[in-house]
Amino acid sequence: MDKQLYLNERSFAASVHSIQEARRLFAGLFSLLRYLDRRMGGLSVVAHRRLTELMIGGHPAAIWFEGDRERVRRVKQILSRAPFDADFEMVSRKLQGELEYRHQDEMVIGLGLASWHDSLAVSVDRDP
Repeated sequence: MDKQLYLNERSFAASVHSIQEARRLFAGLFSLLRYLDRRMGGLSVVAHRRLTELMIGGHPAAIWFEGDRERVRRVKQILSRAPFDADFEMVSRKLQGELEYRHQDEMVIGLGLASWHDSLAVSVDRDP
């Protein structure tokens, strides 16, 4: 059974104090995605950016991969199963008023899309 999961794009935006913290956050996120993929089978992840463009607090995903081709392959495998939703903003305009999920008064499109598709959303684990 294929199940789509949506990344919460706002959780990637906050400041991160160090590269080590960004690595830890990427490790946690990708570990969770791999776990969910094993448990659910056929998981696909819709992200606001391509894998090579994902950043946490200005730090790119490449800092976690550090040349580890197996890590890159495993994560790409999960992220490539879903159609890339290149423009979350376009989706929010198209579904005006139906994706009113907000955090600190800013729209969170990934959470709205997850709700719209009766699916799951995942955030970077950095806030209580």
